[in-house]
This record gives sequence, structure tokens and C-alpha cells, in this order.
Amino acid sequence: PNKEEQTVSHMSIRMKLSAAHMETTSFISFNHDGLIGEDRFDTYQLEPMSDTWVKLYSTTREHSLPMVINNLPFDLDKLVQIPLYVEGQVGGQGYGGPYTLSWQLPDSWPASWLITLMDHKEQKAIPMESMGSLQQFTINQPKQSASVPVGQQFTLPETIISGNAGGFSGTGRPHKPAGFGNGDGGVKTAQVNTGPRFSIVISPGTATEHPDYMAPEPNILPVYPNPVSDRANIRFSLPEETLVVVEVFDIQGRRLQKLLHQNMAAGIHSVQWIPRDNMSNGIYLAVMYTRYGKLHQKMILAR
Repeated sequence: PNKEEQTVSHMSIRMKLSAAHMETTSFISFNHDGLIGEDRFDTYQLEPMSDTWVKLYSTTREHSLPMVINNLPFDLDKLVQIPLYVEGQVGGQGYGGPYTLSWQLPDSWPASWLITLMDHKEQKAIPMESMGSLQQFTINQPKQSASVPVGQQFTLPETIISGNAGGFSGTGRPHKPAGFGNGDGGVKTAQVNTGPRFSIVISPGTATEHPDYMAPEPNILPVYPNPVSDRANIRFSLPEETLVVVEVFDIQGRRLQKLLHQNMAAGIHSVQWIPRDNMSNGIYLAVMYTRYGKLHQKMILAR
């Protein structure tokens, strides 16, 4: 095994990306010391040293630097969505594909944890337990990668360079390699240059069915039934816990009803709209507000 494989825990998902006679690996691991944000077992994606390469890395909402080992807590108690990025370059030019992504779940994977690959280009959900690969997919050609700007510093996990778990100072923080981030030619991490091609959604606990497709950002889904007679379901998906407001407006922009105003967990949710008796037939808008902005779906009332 290589150094990355030696650092991951026994509870880990191994993913391999192949394209143009190249391949790379990335891991999502779990242990009792793991965090959704940065922890000492995370390992960053480094900048390639050549002009021909492929990258496969993940992030979290709390820790946006690209990681090839993304370590998470073993005791997950809520749905988590992990953005998964694919990039490639051949001879200095962005490579769009085709690519093959394969994965291997550990034998110790909890039976109560559902894991789903969200394909953001095709907008579909793929159960990862029953499939082991996704072949011949393409990506939008990425931009050129950029190094971390001179002088930008951040704390490095212990495994970033050597995979050696002994690189900690007396403060419990990882040592930085000599020359990192200070402009004297040290190692540079990669930056996130594209949107995620995929996301991995892990649903621990009591879920019995894989979730429908979930976008990487909050999304309001088509209202059903539509046209509406006496009631309708307004569905939306969230990649993380956030405050959500859902309101109903008429076509003139007047707010008529507030249906929801509360913090909602990551996942797919539904709120019911029951039109008031004095509402006439016509077009209405269901508007959802989050910290990312607002989205809407059109509804037709026909009683």
C-alpha cells in the first residue's frame, strides 16, 4: 500500500479515478477522533508537478480546502453531503474525459448507513452499495490550477507530506513543513477551481430508502400536484443545516402566506400548501429563502 493507504483507518471508502492512462485515489475515512471540519487525519490535495494529471478530491462545508483523505466522525448522527471534485489536464490543457470512477466500501460499513452518489451533471442519484463504478462520464474542462498565494498560511494536517502520524508539536497542532506558504519554494496545496461533479450523501440511522437527487446547493423541487386543487407539496433539498423560509406570493408579488420559518437539517423536505378559500384561480409562486439566496417554483391554482 502507498503512504495514503497506510494513513486511512480500517473504516474508509476507497475511490479511484481513471482517465487517459492515468489514475489517482482518494479516501473518505471515519474514526472516533474525526470531525466534519478540519482534523489531524485530513490530507490535502497537492499541486501536481507536471502538466498532465488527474485529481479526485473532496471537501466539506466546514472545511473547503481540497482533501485526498477526508476524515469524518465515526458516530455520524445526521445526513452529510460531501462534495466530490474531478479535474484533469493533458499537456497543460483541460481534459474533459471520458473518465471512470470506481469505489470500494469497507466490509465494516454499517448496515444502517445509506450512501448515495449524486451525479450533478446528469442530476441523478446512484446507490453506492449496489454499484461499484461509474464509467465513461465527462466533465467541463477545468481551469488551470493555481498554487496557494505567497504568504497565505494555514495549519496542515499531520499526514499532508509523509503520512507520518508523528508530526505534532507540543501544542497538539501539526507541524508545517519547512518552506510551506512563505514563498521559498515549499510544497503548495491545490485550490478548488470547479464546481463539484459529484457529491456523496451519507444517511446514517433510520433511513430505509436512498434520497432522491440532491443538488450541491439548496434547491426547490417541482411542486406536486400541479395544477393545485385543494393542497400541494412544496419540496426542497438542503446540502447542510440552514434557516429556511417558504412563502407564497401572487403574480403581482404580494406575499399571501408564510408556510415555514425554521432551521432545517440537510436532506430533502416537504411543506404543504393549502390555498385559502378566498384565493382565486391563477398563477402563484412558492418562494424559498436561505442564506444562499432565493428560489421559486410556479404553481397553478385550479379549483
